[in-house]
Amino acid sequence: MLATMAAAVTEPGATTVLEAGQVQRWLRPRPVAALHQVGPAAAAKLSTYGLHTIGDLADAPLSVLTRIFGAATGRALHAHAQDLRTVQTQPIARPVGAERSYDQDVLDPAEHRRSLLELAEELGARLRDEQQTAGNRTLSVRYADRSTSSRIRTLPELTARTRPLGTAAYEL
Repeated sequence: MLATMAAAVTEPGATTVLEAGQVQRWLRPRPVAALHQVGPAAAAKLSTYGLHTIGDLADAPLSVLTRIFGAATGRALHAHAQDLRTVQTQPIARPVGAERSYDQDVLDPAEHRRSLLELAEELGARLRDEQQTAGNRTLSVRYADRSTSSRIRTLPELTARTRPLGTAAYEL
């Protein structure tokens, strides 16, 4: 839900990043209508009671919300507002890669496979060290003339294991 709210106020092509300490500061001044469960009618009703922002709703006592909306809806709104206080943050995963450079063209297919396995082992170890997984595998080859060709493969499941990473590289 937080991601949906952030996307709604972020311009296309941009990314909104909220650090753990910024979440509440960012959420509290947002209008109550920004909450998924609060439609226009509920927002208007909350407004008549001075509850204009998500922070106002989060601070409102349960008894006030049940008096305004009835027991079930009041409890649901209260629970929804309280859930915002315990947002679980996840760091943005940064891309992880591995590369190998050669002084001259390598034409031996056995050497190609050996290099791909070494790269898969290195990539898998880095992913595991950083407690990340890969969902896509990209293989880029740069030729002697500095031109490049790239291929991308979506993995069947997220992984940090060497074998599926190597298999995807071989298939590419």
